[in-house]
Amino acid sequence: MTDEQLVEQMNEGNREAFRELYERYKKGVYNFALRFLLDKNAAEDVAHDVFLLMHDNIYQFDVSRGKFSTWLYSITYHECCRIRKRNKKFFLLGDNEEGIKNESNHNYNDAIDLERALLRVPEKYRLPIVMIKLHGLTSAECASVLGISETNVKQRVFRAFKMLKEYYKI
Repeated sequence: MTDEQLVEQMNEGNREAFRELYERYKKGVYNFALRFLLDKNAAEDVAHDVFLLMHDNIYQFDVSRGKFSTWLYSITYHECCRIRKRNKKFFLLGDNEEGIKNESNHNYNDAIDLERALLRVPEKYRLPIVMIKLHGLTSAECASVLGISETNVKQRVFRAFKMLKEYYKI
């Protein structure tokens, strides 16, 4: 069943549809918030709030304006911005094994190394890479979430990769 069909069922009061969307996106929303805020507790709070907001505002989703995932990540982005603005105190996760994990099938140590490299990339360049390469959004969807042009997204991704190459000395 597609996301859009589940949204339609949610609008008709189907609780199972909400559970299905939650299961599909809980890891992605949490990981996006974690990579944005760099704080596990704040990321958990954001993920919780995002799904409450999704539930309460599902009627606002309009399939003619884009994919459900773009709408959901847009909510996540704006919640992260709200949390960051409210709590200006965030910390890096450090070197513990509970650090940010990549959800792909890469070697665990390689994933941790990539996360450390990404943390060295300034946020305005890191977020488009996270959205596009790790969460599967298109450049246009990323631009919509961030409120910038698609050209600007592509420029930021290019600059981020340049910074990552310098980190890895490629």
